[in-house]
Amino acid sequence: MKPDFKREQSWWEGKTEGEERDLADEPINRALRWREIERNLKGVKTIAEVGAASGAFTIPLARRGYKVTHIDFSAPALDLAKKKAKGLKNIEFIQANAADLHMLKRKSFDLVLKYFA
Repeated sequence: MKPDFKREQSWWEGKTEGEERDLADEPINRALRWREIERNLKGVKTIAEVGAASGAFTIPLARRGYKVTHIDFSAPALDLAKKKAKGLKNIEFIQANAADLHMLKRKSFDLVLKYFA
């Protein structure tokens, strides 16, 4: 079965607004993710997040001084994250499909985040 990436992209683009609202168990999920991130930050300078959406993790990490690469499939999510990150110089935004990250082949990161929905 071959994935329909256009359909998938459209689906993710439709989730942008909901990403900003903490509904149902989202506060718990984010708290658990933060706990794991915090456990793994020792010695880290560069971070990439694949599927970073509107920046719930990348933007606070950039504000803390990490060099962050924010990767997402959804143009609306990237636009929102860029607005939220205004003024931050240590965050790069890349629109990409997680199944094809060839543009990162010359980069390395101390920590890579990827959470599956």
